[in-house]
Formats: sequence, structure tokens, C-alpha cells
Amino acid sequence: MQDTHQAKTVRILIASPSDVAAEREIAEKIINGLEIPCPKTSITIRPKSYRWETDVPALMGKPAQDIINEWLVDDSACAVCIFWKRIGTPTDNAEGGSVEELERMLAANKPVLLYFSEVKFSMSSTDRKQLNALEDWKEKLWAEKRGNPKSYEDHRDFEIKLKADLELLLKREFCEGSKRVAVSSKPDFSDLDRRYRAMLTEELGKLKMLGSPDIDSVQVRLDDTFVPLRISHTWKTDDRYSRRKRKAAMPKEMHEEMKPHSPDELMRRVFPEYRLLLVIGDPGSGKTTLMKYYALCCLQQQQARLFGDDAGSVRVFFLPLRELKRDEAGQFLPLPEQLSLWSQARSNAIDPAVFDGWLRNADGANSLMLFDGLDEISDLERRKAACSWIDRQHSGFSETYFVVTSRMTGYRKTEGVELSADHIRADVMDFTPEQQAEFLSKWFKAAYCRELCPPGVNPEEWLERKTREAAERTKTIVEYLAKEENRGLRELAAVPMMVQIMAILWKEREYLPGNRTKLYRAALDYLLEFRDERRKIPPLLPADKARLVLSPVALWMQQELEADEAERSAMHEEMAKVLGTLDHPPSAEAFCKNLIDRAGLLVELGEERKEYLFRHKTFREYLAGGQLTETIKRNSGLIAPLVEHFGEDWWSEPLTFFMAQADAEVFDKFMEVLFDSEVSAEFSQKQQTLLQTVIAEAPQKTTEALCRKLLVPETTANRQRQRPIVRDISSIV
Repeated sequence: MQDTHQAKTVRILIASPSDVAAEREIAEKIINGLEIPCPKTSITIRPKSYRWETDVPALMGKPAQDIINEWLVDDSACAVCIFWKRIGTPTDNAEGGSVEELERMLAANKPVLLYFSEVKFSMSSTDRKQLNALEDWKEKLWAEKRGNPKSYEDHRDFEIKLKADLELLLKREFCEGSKRVAVSSKPDFSDLDRRYRAMLTEELGKLKMLGSPDIDSVQVRLDDTFVPLRISHTWKTDDRYSRRKRKAAMPKEMHEEMKPHSPDELMRRVFPEYRLLLVIGDPGSGKTTLMKYYALCCLQQQQARLFGDDAGSVRVFFLPLRELKRDEAGQFLPLPEQLSLWSQARSNAIDPAVFDGWLRNADGANSLMLFDGLDEISDLERRKAACSWIDRQHSGFSETYFVVTSRMTGYRKTEGVELSADHIRADVMDFTPEQQAEFLSKWFKAAYCRELCPPGVNPEEWLERKTREAAERTKTIVEYLAKEENRGLRELAAVPMMVQIMAILWKEREYLPGNRTKLYRAALDYLLEFRDERRKIPPLLPADKARLVLSPVALWMQQELEADEAERSAMHEEMAKVLGTLDHPPSAEAFCKNLIDRAGLLVELGEERKEYLFRHKTFREYLAGGQLTETIKRNSGLIAPLVEHFGEDWWSEPLTFFMAQADAEVFDKFMEVLFDSEVSAEFSQKQQTLLQTVIAEAPQKTTEALCRKLLVPETTANRQRQRPIVRDISSIV
């Protein structure tokens, strides 16, 4: 028999202080699991729970309780209130937030179910001020003889009583005699909007660095750590790697194009003259972080930052382009269906028709659509199709503003990847040293202050202590990066993703000079494998195998080419030597393309792109140093020609990385050959500094060879001057 009952929704607010978290979960489970048939009216009541944790966005500009009242209390039909040993944070109108919510519901003549826990607790871990305030309020309730609150002895008792009371309340108040009108079966657009905003806030509100076993999972709020990026109208990304083009030779117009803007300035300049902004950035430059920032501005009702003081309400949408869905014919689904499926995958079902209305500004709100990661559509033909699809959405939703992000390698007009819709292109620029320091300061403060306060510790004292620790960590890493020997790390720290990796490693282990190599290894692993895995994009080669291919190539460029650039076909040939030894290897061409498009380790040079260059020179030097270590372990006779380069600028970093990965035997042999050679007869200041650096970097040291060479009378006076270094090593060993 067909069910003729029409479903109606009743919004039920769960209100309580923070000490009854288990009861809140129980209440939510009971409320959302109930279904009350109403035979006389042929409707079915389906209650739905609402809580500030999940149903209120991270809005600013008003007192927190006013926002909760506006978003939850006033639109709820009834409430469940629970208290144990806290009354909550005082508000302007009541002893605690939950008390204000209860009083506001009663003032609106809405039913409230009130429960007091009698579960035993330890006085030693209880806030006596909170407990006393709660007892005073309870006495006032009894004196005023207001209602019939219930107590419960344990969680099971609470569950039984709440379920029975809810069934009685819903039947009497919303079924029998229709004393109260249930929510209409038509879509509750305000409710859907709240849930969608809350989901986006949760999805986009944090900076996440996940996936690598070397990099701990540390999540911090984007609001607490965001540093305004520098964005130019066109940064001419290719030209940064060309030694043939210097800034001084650039025409005045190009200087103006490269003038950086903040994210807010850029949006105000582009919109509303254009409705489409294309943001190009290097791997790890902060493109997704920028999109999250734009989204949070709208979610927190700060859209005036982006659209000016006259901006009205702005509803924001977010969609990673790698998650675009296709129909059976292989065509991309319309935008409303895409947004519906993306939301549904996050347990928030919203009909495509609702998204269609929102995108057409049916309720008067403006719309901002954020498309992230065009380059993450790996198939070239699908990426071309995605551009055409974006053009159609831009045309079809004529009142919606669009932002699209991509790596430069994912947006190449020469390959047919191009947006035809009228748009402005902008490029994300590297972090300046000042931005690095600002990010590190904000990040450490957010990371330390998010740690839970241990029981029995004063929260204010705990917060003060964590703030001091964060400031000290910031100071030490900024000083570390400022050292001349760490100029390679400073180059890497210009990339927001890399400086975040550095921050995580420094927070947990406070890297010293001898551990620098681990930083490069962790960062390479993240770029080569773990970042794509987190996006569910299979890496072309696992990180360990990719390093097997890259390390010999890096040393080949260092020793034979003596150049940072390598001709394409020559590099393919060198890579093929190792790729051919692997099981089911990709071609050298495919591997290089992956290193450019996905890992961001290589870039192509020249108008015809005939040369490759490591995007960050220190990665090549690190890989070359590691290959030297492996090579010399097999053939120590290669140390002698290596020693001849000791003190040359071109070899300083590879030699440092070589010693940082050498064992005690290789260390001793290198020192013996070095002090037997003519190189050490008259050490320059530069060579002395390098000697101190490589010794400091070496994880295993022995003084045997050094003592033989430096402490005998026959040794030259210049060599004798290195005795303090030997004593320093001896104290370490």
C-alpha cells in the first residue's frame, strides 16, 4: 500500500554548556532517528537537530551569542537543554549562553525540554565558580516554579527519558489538533543555505599538510595564519628562470604588470569590470589557500573586502576541478549538478535546482564560483573540455563571478588549453623574506595555542606559556634561515608550501644544521608522491624510485654539463639509463612532464622549451650530493678529483650535501685525501668556512685522519691553523 503521509520537518535546538558532550551526541542521534506519523493530518513529523558546532558558520562582527540566536534559536521550533556542572559562558543577557537560549525560546512561547545530570564527578577537577552559578540558577527555577525539568542518573537513563519526552511532545504539539505548525515540506532554503555554509567553513577553514610519514599532521585555522599573497597581472613566470633576461632590461609596461597587489586589491580591480579571474601559480605557491581565503571572506560576511563597500550579500561556491563528474556520454554535467554531487559526497544533500536558483541570484544574493586546480585534470583532452565547460557556465550564469586557478604548466594556449570567456589573468608571486617571517610567526602561534590545556593547569597561564614557546620557535627558525650557509633554504622558503613544511619539522624537531638534509628529503618526498596521493592522483613513480632517476641526472649536470640547464633530449637520454632498470617504467618524456606539471621540480626554458631547469637549484645540489655519496662508497678513488673542487662556489653545496650523507669511513677518507692534496696547503678563508660547514653537517665523524695530518710537526703552518677544528670534532666524538 502506498504511503500517503507527507513529511514535515521540526527544527530542534540542542542547547548545553561544554561539559555534556556525550549527552549532546545522544540527543542528536535520538532526534534525527525519530519519525512520528500523524494519522489525523496525514503527515509524518521528522525532527532534525541543530547545534552551534555544526550549524553556525565562523562569522565575525557580532557577539557570538547574537549570531547563535540569529542562526539557530529564533528559527528552531523547540529545544532540548542539558546541564551538569557548568552554566556556561556569561552573556550580556543571562548567566550563560545556554540559559539565554532557553529563556529566548520560552519568551517566544516555544516548548523546551530541560534536563539536569546527576552523574557523579570529582570536585578537584570542577570549576567551583561555574558550579555555584549553576546551583544558584537552579534554585531560582525551583523558587519560580517554572516547568517540570527532569534529572537523570546516567547516559542510558537520559536516552530513555529524552526519547519518551520527545515522542510525547512531537505528537501533542505538532500532530494532535495541529497546536503548532510543522515546517513546510517545501525546501527550507534558509536551512539549506546554513548547512552549505557550515560545510564550506569546515572544509575550507583550515590549512592542512597531510600525507607524508616525515611530516606530521598539523592543522591550523586559515584565519589565524593567512598572509596576503602578492599577485601581479602577469608575472611572466617563464622569464624568472632565464639568465638572458634581466629586470633592468624590462620595458616600463612589464614593470607595471609585475607590480604586486594583495588578494583583496586584485578582486576589487577585476570585479565587476570582468566576471572571470584566472589565477596562475607555481606548485605550492598558495593557489588553493587563496581560494579558501576568498571563500572565508564571503562566509564570514566580509565580502566588502573583495567587492567594495557597496557589495551586498555574496554566496560563495567551491569546486575542485579534478572532481568534475561526467555523464554516460562522457560530457561534464551542468554546474548545479556538479555542486550537488560534491555537497552530497560530504553528507549534505542539496538538490541541483537549489544550486541553480542560487547561481542565478534568485534570492537577491550575488554569487562567487571558485574553481580550483585546472592543472589537476591530468588528461589533456579533458582539460581542454573543462575550459570549454567553464566558458559555458560563465555564459549561462551571467550574474555569477568566477575564479579559476591553475599551474602555468596546466594552462598552455599552445596545447589548446585556453579560456575563451573574457577574463583577466593574474600570477601568484613568491613570498618575500618579510612574508616568510610573518607566516612563521602566525603559524607557530596558531599551532602551539591549539594544543589542549592539561587538567589542573590554569588556561590563561597555559596560553601565555604556549605563546612564549611559539615566539621562541619563530625567532630560532628566522635566525636559522638568515644564516649565509642556509641561502638554499631561504630560496625554498619563498614557496608557501615549503615554508609550511619547514615550520612543521621545526616545531616538532627544531632542525639544526646537521639535519638540513632530512628537510630536503621530506620536502622532495612530499612533492614527488604524497601531495598527489592526498588528492587521489596516483604518482607516476613513487618518491624512492623517482630519486633513483633524478640523482644521477643531477650529478651529471653538476660534473659533466657544469650547468643548471640541460638540453631536453640529453636529459631524456640520461634518465632512460635508470628508467630502463625499473619495472614498468614511464618514458623519460612522460617522467619529465610529470616533474614539470605535478611535482613542480623542473621547468622548461626558452620559447621552444628545448631545455630543462630544476625549479630550485638546491634540490639539484642535494640530489647530486646524495649521488656522490653512493658513488664514492663504491669507489673511494673518486674522492681525489672531488677534492680538487674544494672551495669552488659551484661545488660548495653539493660537497656539503655529500658529507651530510656520508658515513664515518667516507668522512675519514675524504679528510685524508683533502689534507694530502695541494688544495689544503694554503687554505683561503672561504675554504676554511666550507671545511667547518661540511664537518658540522657530517652525521658521523672520526678524527683519525685529521689528527694524523694536522697534529704532526711536518704539517704546513696553514694546515696547523686548522687544529681548533680538530679539537672541536674531538669534543663531539
